[in-house]
Amino acid sequence: MAELHSLKHSDNTPDKHVIFVHGLNGHFTETWKSSDDVIWPTWLGEDLTNTATWSVEYNAKKFGNDSMHLVRRGANVFELLLTYPELQHGEIVLVGHSFGGLVIKQLLRYASNQLTERSDAKAFLKRVRKVVFLGTPHTGSSLATLSDRLRVVLTNSGVTQSLKKDDPHLVDLKRWYKNWSVENGIQNLALMEDRKTVFKWGPFRKSVWVVESDSADPGLKEDAIMVDADHFQICKPKSKSSEVYRHISCFIEKKNRFISQQDRIELKFEDLNNELQQIHSSISVLDPLTNNTSELPVELIDKEVFKQLETIVDCRFFSIFPTSKLSTQLGERILDKGDFSKS
Repeated sequence: MAELHSLKHSDNTPDKHVIFVHGLNGHFTETWKSSDDVIWPTWLGEDLTNTATWSVEYNAKKFGNDSMHLVRRGANVFELLLTYPELQHGEIVLVGHSFGGLVIKQLLRYASNQLTERSDAKAFLKRVRKVVFLGTPHTGSSLATLSDRLRVVLTNSGVTQSLKKDDPHLVDLKRWYKNWSVENGIQNLALMEDRKTVFKWGPFRKSVWVVESDSADPGLKEDAIMVDADHFQICKPKSKSSEVYRHISCFIEKKNRFISQQDRIELKFEDLNNELQQIHSSISVLDPLTNNTSELPVELIDKEVFKQLETIVDCRFFSIFPTSKLSTQLGERILDKGDFSKS
């Protein structure tokens, strides 16, 4: 069962919510503890103004039949977040470790698929501005592939099955997120491990790559950053001076410099709408002079005609723009019976 836990409240109404999502075999607090046993996401609430921090808890076991596949978990976590009224206002930053980063991408894709039918999905996505990936296997992990080969001994969970190297769904999800993040002006920070992780089984020790660098790189406009850490150290900064914490805190604090494609369209339409209003004002000034347009300079008439025509051409693809009506009106004014023709 998935739950959302508050880690640090803001004294005032939060301007920003940072939501942490753990990975395979993770825990909503243990995953995010520093070497001093401090839940370090609370540092963000201390260092950043009006910032609240949260942590998602969900079942992500390696083996067994009681863990959801990535596709279902993404939808599950998204629907959970919508039930919290505190998250209905303010910017949203999502931070995922390992499999948690994949859950974030999947929940965003699920929400995106709901846009035409659900206003709550649209409102949520509009406020998601930044995403942080910590050791996330964007194209799977060889370790999960090895585990899949041992399924005759142990039953892999839905989570482990989602993580196989070069899994077609993960490759497609990576491609989708790359395009979606650009279209929506999302800023991303991807940190990846620079070393193998040591696993211990009784007296035995084995060093293995959990997430190789080619898989840890999400292939986005921002380059992934390699840090001095293994797969588990990357989500456990020792102090506020740790490079992992500094990267994350500075990234969250800086203003978003990107504008989404939708916002660009809306800004362009607003500019065009202002131009249209100016044209209507010009027309209202000329209308009283309809019987005397022959006395107006030809250059003034030509300038007004071309200005109206340019606006019609620029706005013709907007469904709410009265292209046909304005084109007809302009044509009538230019033809023999129109007032523009008298010039």
